[in-house]
Amino acid sequence: MDDFRIYDRVLTDTNIAEIFRGGDLSIAWGPDPYDGQSDANLDAHLTWNPGDYIKDTNGHEVFFGTDWDDVNDMTEPCSAQDACDYDPGPLELDTWYYWRIDEVGDTNTWRGPVWSFK
Repeated sequence: MDDFRIYDRVLTDTNIAEIFRGGDLSIAWGPDPYDGQSDANLDAHLTWNPGDYIKDTNGHEVFFGTDWDDVNDMTEPCSAQDACDYDPGPLELDTWYYWRIDEVGDTNTWRGPVWSFK
């Protein structure tokens, strides 16, 4: 067991989801490959779970590259996706890759964190 918590109140479903997903329910979560994974396949296909405010008509902007600063600072996505997956194409052995998913709603865009894998 690596995490144990005791609360002095009853947690709501939203409270539990916020704890499980790191606090912000509006952003993409559950990246695969997972953040920091150092043994991803060379044919990795990126997938994630959508934030709570994204509907079928909305989308996800994918930012991808080999430099954390570049991916963090990108304003133009590599791809706009309706589905929660992205094929980055052939990957190189022993190279760190960085990716970010911004969730695009009808009136808002929620910027996601930069994830990494190798």
